[in-house]
Amino acid sequence: MFKFVKDRIVKDWPADIKVALDKGRSKSYPITLDLKILPATQYRDLAAQGDKVVFEEIVQGWSGIHDEDGNELSFSDENRDALADLPAFNQAVVRAYLQASSGEASRKN
Repeated sequence: MFKFVKDRIVKDWPADIKVALDKGRSKSYPITLDLKILPATQYRDLAAQGDKVVFEEIVQGWSGIHDEDGNELSFSDENRDALADLPAFNQAVVRAYLQASSGEASRKN
C-alpha cells in the first residue's frame, strides 16, 4: 500500500562523487546522503534560487566524505555550503536526489 507522507527523509542514499584526474581519467568515491524529498513545486522554486538554496533544504547529512587530512568531515551548514560549490559534489547530490525522489533504484554495491 502506498502511503502519502508529507515530510520524508531518505537516509543513507548511496551516491558517487566523480573526480577528474590527469590524462582524461576520473575516479569515483562512494558516499551516502540523507536527503529530504520535497514536493516538486517546492523543489523547482528552490532550484531557481541556486544550488546552495536547494542544498540547504534537501541535504540533511552524509557519510564517506573526508577532509584533506583524511578525517571524516562532519555534517554542518558551513561544510555543506562549501561542498555545494564543488561541481563533483553538486552533480552527485543532484543525481542522488533525482534517483531518490523518483524511486529509481540506487547503484549496486
